[in-house]
Amino acid sequence: MTTSTNENTFFDLHTSGIGYLNRARVVKPGPGKKFKPFTAVSISALFGSSENIQYSRYDVTCVTDDTAILIQQYQEEINNESSKVICQFVISDSYAEPFETKEKEVRSVNKGRLLSIRFIKIDGAMVYQEEKKVFENEVESSSAKSSDQNTDSDNSVDSIIENIAAAQPKVNPAQSTTVGTTATT
Repeated sequence: MTTSTNENTFFDLHTSGIGYLNRARVVKPGPGKKFKPFTAVSISALFGSSENIQYSRYDVTCVTDDTAILIQQYQEEINNESSKVICQFVISDSYAEPFETKEKEVRSVNKGRLLSIRFIKIDGAMVYQEEKKVFENEVESSSAKSSDQNTDSDNSVDSIIENIAAAQPKVNPAQSTTVGTTATT
C-alpha cells in the first residue's frame, strides 16, 4: 500500500538591517470591511557606505505579538517628528508594490512582515534590547556570556554602520578583471 503525503514547502525570504521607524499605526477595518485590526509601521532601512548612507523604505505589518506590542508601546515617539527612533529588524517575505501619487506619478514601496526587533534606540538612548536566544525558546543567561563577547546590539548604531561598511571589500579598479572578454591586438 502506498501512502502519499502532500507537504507544503515554503521558501522564506528574510531581510535584516538597521533603520528608522516612522508612521506607527493600528489599522482598523473601515465601514463595510471585515478584517482583524493589525499593527503596521514604516522602516527607512539604511544601506550603502557610512559616508553616503542611503535609505530603502519598507511598509511592514507586525506578525508577532512581540513586535506589535513594541511598536504600540513606542508609537508616540515613533510618530513624533522631533524624535529619532532607530532599530535593528528582521522582515520576511518582502516585495515591491506599485502605487500612484496624488500627482499621478507611479512609484513603489517595499512591503513585508515584521518578524522581530532586536533593539530600539530613541534619540540615541537604548530603550529595548532583545534577549539573546541560544536555542528556540531558550534565553542565554548573563553568566554564560563571556566578558569579551560583543554583539551588534551592544554597540552604538554608528559603530554598527562603520562595521558594516568596513566588512565590505573595497575594489581597486586597477586590480579588477572583466570575465568573458578578450583583447585583440
